[in-house]
Amino acid sequence: MTYAILIDRNVIRLDNVSNPCLVWGEWFGSNERQIALDAVTVPGYGKVQVSTVFLGINHQLFETMVFLESSSHLFSPQELYTNRYSTYDEAEEGHERAVRAVFASIYAETVEDIAL
Repeated sequence: MTYAILIDRNVIRLDNVSNPCLVWGEWFGSNERQIALDAVTVPGYGKVQVSTVFLGINHQLFETMVFLESSSHLFSPQELYTNRYSTYDEAEEGHERAVRAVFASIYAETVEDIAL
């Protein structure tokens, strides 16, 4: 398994560290991993959230997810989309594409018509 941490916009791989899992875990628990976060209200469906984070494991180190938030406290948000990226720049671009797709869905017939 590959472990990495993020310093500024730079991915630092922990391949040459004696205990990469421990170093990654300590960093993961004490650092901000959010790259971008946007929320859009889609009429008739509710709040859609686009979140891009740094994961720091394996080869796809960043992840964008799109969630439809539930209006009920009994249900978790529904995941509509996930994509992973290897670089910070790819993650930013992927986040922007996802946000544009959510805005486009406001004019689509259903949230399922989101095209990414």
